[in-house]
Amino acid sequence: MRAVIIDDEELSSETLDLLLQRHCPEVEVCGIANSIDTGAALIERESPELVFLDIEMPFGTGFDVLDRISDIRFEIVITTAHNQYALRAIKVHAIDYLLKPIAVEDLKAAVHEAERRLREHPDVAMQNIFSNVVRMQNQGERIGLPTADGMLFVKIQDVIRCEADGNYTRVFLADSQELLISRPLKAYDKLLSKHNFFRIHHSHLINLNHVVRYIRGEGGHVITSDNSSVIVARSKKEALLKRLTQNGM
Repeated sequence: MRAVIIDDEELSSETLDLLLQRHCPEVEVCGIANSIDTGAALIERESPELVFLDIEMPFGTGFDVLDRISDIRFEIVITTAHNQYALRAIKVHAIDYLLKPIAVEDLKAAVHEAERRLREHPDVAMQNIFSNVVRMQNQGERIGLPTADGMLFVKIQDVIRCEADGNYTRVFLADSQELLISRPLKAYDKLLSKHNFFRIHHSHLINLNHVVRYIRGEGGHVITSDNSSVIVARSKKEALLKRLTQNGM
């Protein structure tokens, strides 16, 4: 179970890290941050399953870290020397509220509860694997798509488009496969925008490399390489045409 520690007090972070090493070997601490900015960046970079979060920090609180995360797919354990934040901890669905100095038995109980929740919701762990795979640019620019029986790894260039379906996303591939993924479209927008993907509509994210034609209209339509006609939001038209021009269309 991959975890990160976010605490502005170096001694507190080191102590918690040591306690986890000694008493919770099932936890791998993959990063420590000491501020709101570095904490949010660490979570986005590492996609942990578990976050140990201090509350009182310079220029804000640990809750400000959570406010910067667009899609929270990890369990939270609050670690603090103050007891007045318990109600808000409940609102963010924290596993536990550990008062410093942290008791070993309380820490072990919180870790066991995190394990239980992850077992009951294995998609959380799988989605974190998915988030990490998309960052593996030095291994062929691939993306991991969670399926019913595991993960399907495909080249990003083979993803033609993504379409919102409620809280799910339909992913259309160059080999005519269509996958329904239990992850919202905004997550794919965030992960793929650096790979020449563009959100042309609140329900549509397309790979500009697969656009074969643009048809004028109020917002217009694009025709993709799978012969799909995808509507363009009026507010996105100007930016889309600029991107297509830059792509040489």
